[in-house]
Amino acid sequence: MKQLPANTASPSYWRGFVAGLLAADGHVDARGSVALYNKDAAVLAQIAERMAVAGFISSGITMTRETSPYDGTLKPIYRLQFFKATISPDDLLLPSHRANFETSPQARNATIRVLDVRETAKIEEVFCCIEPETHTI
Repeated sequence: MKQLPANTASPSYWRGFVAGLLAADGHVDARGSVALYNKDAAVLAQIAERMAVAGFISSGITMTRETSPYDGTLKPIYRLQFFKATISPDDLLLPSHRANFETSPQARNATIRVLDVRETAKIEEVFCCIEPETHTI
């Protein structure tokens, strides 16, 4: 198992660590979709928790396969999917990853937007959804 940086590691250290992981265990498809793969969902959860400090945001962890295509044994693989808007071409160290990312359609910077505001009699407490340390949603 790879040794994860300490929780106290700087944001720039985490960004470099994640860039290295993407080169070693990641994939960037032709649509520019960026993901990390690992056999242990708990490891990906630890990475997802800390990578936000560096400005990377994930959309969650999913199982991509349960059994090995080679011998049929139980060998699950999990994927940690990144929001494309939080990735920079400089984060992608492999030329093939960078090429797929740069030639793909650009991610929209805002995926959440207000469509309509109407006055009602309803009174609710609201909260800002911006994360205070990285200023991301």
